[in-house]
Amino acid sequence: MLNLNEFENKFVPTSIVHKLYIQKERPSLVMLKIFFYSCFLYITNHDKNKILKFKFSRLFLKSLKVDRTDLLRQISKAGFDAASIFSISQKTENITKKKMLIESFQYNEKTKMIEIEFTKYIDDYLNLGHFKKFNLSNLVKFKSSLSFWFFQEMENRSYSEKIDTWISLKNFANILGVKTDAYKNLSDFKKYVIDVVVKDYQKIAKTKLLKIDDSFYHIAKKGQTPYIHFVFDNYLIQDETKLFD
Repeated sequence: MLNLNEFENKFVPTSIVHKLYIQKERPSLVMLKIFFYSCFLYITNHDKNKILKFKFSRLFLKSLKVDRTDLLRQISKAGFDAASIFSISQKTENITKKKMLIESFQYNEKTKMIEIEFTKYIDDYLNLGHFKKFNLSNLVKFKSSLSFWFFQEMENRSYSEKIDTWISLKNFANILGVKTDAYKNLSDFKKYVIDVVVKDYQKIAKTKLLKIDDSFYHIAKKGQTPYIHFVFDNYLIQDETKLFD
């Protein structure tokens, strides 16, 4: 018997989290789908029969904020959406075939029990190693996937003994999954991308960015490689790892 709270910090695919944000669904349903993805990984480590049963907590069911008569549809939809996104694409002779990872999905409204049976293809996907640990309680707070990827970049870098860091504009754009040429000029890129994600980051991580060097687009005009210079409050950075536990 599993409880939703056991999945508060688990491994989920980065690509799937990104797709969830693109869908712009309300946080409670995003959380539900992430829970299913956590199940995908859990089952390979604990249940070789590829069948998983668990029960939703009352607190989580309440957080969905849906009518009881609509509960089954919402949970079923999330389960099958997870299956449709969490699939493997293989190209054979110019034909792309998708291997679905959920064999069956059943929900008993009376007992609040869910039973998922996975196909044999789940091992193929999980073995690719595209999984990373996220704090699910923080994931749903971001306004966009761009802010999420910036948050991850800040988390993955070590600032315990640093007060600043340099990131090339090209690498920064790759991290966020955007193209600088989609904007009229680099000053627009700073205004509509950099400033937005940094503002969102400040609200979530509460780590002060004292300065962002906005002269990088002037450097680019001289034919030099443009870098973004982030200057942090070193006092707060010392406890940064605690913010991401």
